[in-house]
Amino acid sequence: MTNVNQHHLQSLNLFVEDILNASLGCTSCLSYIPSSLHNYKPISSHQVFQSIMIGGSHIESARIQMVKGKPVILQFSQHPLQSINSKADLFNIIGQHLHSDIHHLTVSFAFALQPILRENRPDGVVLKSTKEHTLGDLIGCNIGQEIEQFIATSRSRDIQVSVSNNLTSLATGYAVSSKHVVDNVIVGVISTGVNIGFFEKNGDFVNLESGNFCHKNPLPSLSTIDQKSVQPGQQLLEKEIGGSYLYKHINIVAAEKGLEYKLSHQKEIIAVLANPSHPLFLITSEIVKNSASWVALQIAAVAAYKKMPLHKKLAIVMEGWVFWDIPQYRRWVTQFLIQLGFSSRGIEFIKTRQGFLFGAAGIASLSDILFQKKVAILATKVFLKNFQICFSSLAPPR
Repeated sequence: MTNVNQHHLQSLNLFVEDILNASLGCTSCLSYIPSSLHNYKPISSHQVFQSIMIGGSHIESARIQMVKGKPVILQFSQHPLQSINSKADLFNIIGQHLHSDIHHLTVSFAFALQPILRENRPDGVVLKSTKEHTLGDLIGCNIGQEIEQFIATSRSRDIQVSVSNNLTSLATGYAVSSKHVVDNVIVGVISTGVNIGFFEKNGDFVNLESGNFCHKNPLPSLSTIDQKSVQPGQQLLEKEIGGSYLYKHINIVAAEKGLEYKLSHQKEIIAVLANPSHPLFLITSEIVKNSASWVALQIAAVAAYKKMPLHKKLAIVMEGWVFWDIPQYRRWVTQFLIQLGFSSRGIEFIKTRQGFLFGAAGIASLSDILFQKKVAILATKVFLKNFQICFSSLAPPR
C-alpha cells in the first residue's frame, strides 16, 4: 500500500486552499458551483416521465413514475456513448432515446454546468468540455432549453426538460431518500472521470469540478496523455486518476519497461488486478493505488475545509465503476484515509441504486421534504461549530 508522504500532505493543503479560493471567487484550479435543491416545481404524483443520464462513456435511460412522492423505475436501458462535440451530437442522442409519449424529461449531464432556474425548473449552462468530449457549440448554452426547442422544431412536441450535473443529481438522490442530516456527507464520482462535492449547512450542494485540480508531482506518464488529449493542460487530475485514462498510463509504463502486453479498454484493469500472475499486475496495482490515494486526499480535503471531526462518522456517497467494480479500490481508499487520521469505524461508503437517474428524478420532484431537512441541518449548526479538523500539524505550509 502506498503510504502518506510529504507530497500527499502538501497536496492536501493545496486542495483545501483551492477550495477556499474558489469559494471566495479567487484564482483556483477548482470550481465552487452551488446548487439550491429546494425551490423547484415538483412533478405531479403518479406522473410518468423519463430520465436520461449522459455520462462520460455511456447513457442510461429510465421510464419513471412518481409513487407517493418517490421515483419508481418502470423501464431501464443502458447504451454506449459516442463523442459529444456539438449540439447536433446531443440532439441525436436525445432523439434516439426519447420516448414518444413523454411530456417531462430529466437529464443528468456529466459535464460542468452553471445551475440556473428557468420557468421554475432546473437547467444548466455548459461551462467547459471534459472527458474527451469537446462539446463545441453547446458551451454557453442552456441544455434544457436547447433540448426543448429541438423537440418542438423536429417533432412538433412540447416537453418540459429539467437538467442537472450528474454529481448534483447523485447528491439530490441521496438527500431525498436519506433520513439523516446531510451536512456530514461527501459525494463523489470516480468512473470515466472524477469529481467531488459536498453539502453546505444551508442544504445547498457544492460541485467542485475536482477533475481540474493540478498538483506538483503527477505521474510521469501524464504528460504524454495530456499532450494527446482533446484539451491539453485541462482536467489534469482527471487525466491522472480517471477510469478512461488509467489503462493508458499502464500501457505507457509497460512500453517503457519493454513489456509487449497492452490493454485496449479501461475495464480490462479489473481482470488484471484479479490475477496476480498477470504480467501487468504490478504496474496496474501501482497506478490504481495512486488513483485511490487521490480519491482519499479529495475526501480528506473536503472534510478539512468543512472542519469535520476526524473521529466522527463520515458518510461518503460514491458512484462509478472504478470505485465499486475494482475489488481492491475501496480498501485502498480506506487505508489511505486511516493514515490521514480518520477512524476506520467512522468511514461509511454509500452506493445508491441508479443514483444519477433517481437523483435527476429527485431534482424534478423535490417538495417540502428538503425544507424539513433544511431545518434539521440548521439546528446542528451550533453543534458543528464546536468541532474542528486541522491538518496543519501533519503538513507544512504550502
